[in-house]
Amino acid sequence: MSVTLTADNGTQPANGVRQLVHATRPADRLPYQLFANGSRTPWTSQAIAPAFPIGTSRLSVPVQARAVVQRGVAAGRYSDVVRITVTW
Repeated sequence: MSVTLTADNGTQPANGVRQLVHATRPADRLPYQLFANGSRTPWTSQAIAPAFPIGTSRLSVPVQARAVVQRGVAAGRYSDVVRITVTW
């Protein structure tokens, strides 16, 4: 079966870059990148096509994030929501 995964830019992008937003100080943001399936290339808007062997009913696709912490940004809870779409 052919499967593709795509991810949007999240709910708080700035100039096409995903942003984590502070819980109580929305002006404080941290840019971040996603990496899927062990790739060293950031997962932006391109589709990825994980291998889905015949007879497999489950598939795990590890996704990691890397944030760039800048000076002067407040400590606290930051978040974003990214929608991942599975197409087959």
